[in-house]
Amino acid sequence: MRIPVITLAGLFLLSSLLCPPLFADEAALLQALATGSACEKDAARQALLTSATPSAIPQLSAQLAKPDTFDNACFLLEALRLPEADAALRAALASTTGREQAGLLDALAHRGDAAAEKQAIALIAQPEPVRAAALNYLGRIATPGALAALAAAPADAATAGATLAAAETLTARDELKQAEPLYARLYRSNVADPLRLAAFAGLVRTDTANTVALLTEGLTHPSPVWRGTAARLAAQLPEKTLAKQGPTLMKALPPESRLALADALVASKNKAGAPLLRAALDNDADTPTRLAAASGLGDLGSADDAPALIALLGHPEAALADAARMSLIKLADPKTDSRLVRALGKDD
Repeated sequence: MRIPVITLAGLFLLSSLLCPPLFADEAALLQALATGSACEKDAARQALLTSATPSAIPQLSAQLAKPDTFDNACFLLEALRLPEADAALRAALASTTGREQAGLLDALAHRGDAAAEKQAIALIAQPEPVRAAALNYLGRIATPGALAALAAAPADAATAGATLAAAETLTARDELKQAEPLYARLYRSNVADPLRLAAFAGLVRTDTANTVALLTEGLTHPSPVWRGTAARLAAQLPEKTLAKQGPTLMKALPPESRLALADALVASKNKAGAPLLRAALDNDADTPTRLAAASGLGDLGSADDAPALIALLGHPEAALADAARMSLIKLADPKTDSRLVRALGKDD
């Protein structure tokens, strides 16, 4: 029997349908949020989400002190996106523990508010879920102090996840030189494979001097997930890099890796990948990749590829001949027609 999964957003929507909206002033809504029935609290939260003003911050701050009103108050303070609301969330860190304290850290992390850095560093010593939330907060703000605290924290899954978050934050800020060593540390570590794969993807983006070497590592990995990820990253490389390094990379790879790369290039519609497909088409010993290249050149190639595709029309491998024929039909280069005419003339 399949059990339906209801998301948090779905619950909020359901509550808004079951509970009629409240049309009241802000003070009445805040009172309903604090003391009303479950339905009244849901309706008040929905109304305040779009109408709350800075004047609501003191009462919402007070509601952070009680477990039964904490969730709505924390949610609304975060949604206000005001410095005064952020200050209220920070202040409550000193008077909460456990689940509520972790919730405050998560809200401040979402806000990108770096003013709680010292508090978060101190909270790394607390038990879960506070420790993981503190580490995540430090990763999301990625300040010098936060990075130093992450480097000094015990190497476990929570620290690794926070380090990855810090690297992503730095990359988003275009601080690639600071992000690169964080990605490298995770990629060369023994953390869980999904984290290593995410770090590998980040390292390919930031360590541009070693892009080809890294992609070769990924494309020759025993896992098809790794090979597929590396192939997609390779297909997204800048045109100059693909043109310069791509054919050499294609020829150096084992068959399963060449096929993954050819498929990714075709899927990406990146015309800069045409030279790599041409290199694969010339490899008689690798039929699967050659077939993928023959199929893909119709999307990525030009009239210059017509002679090689025409030569395959009579190939004993029917699939390869059909792929070449379809690519000749798909080639958008207007010069293709004249190449076909000349080839037919030679046959006559």
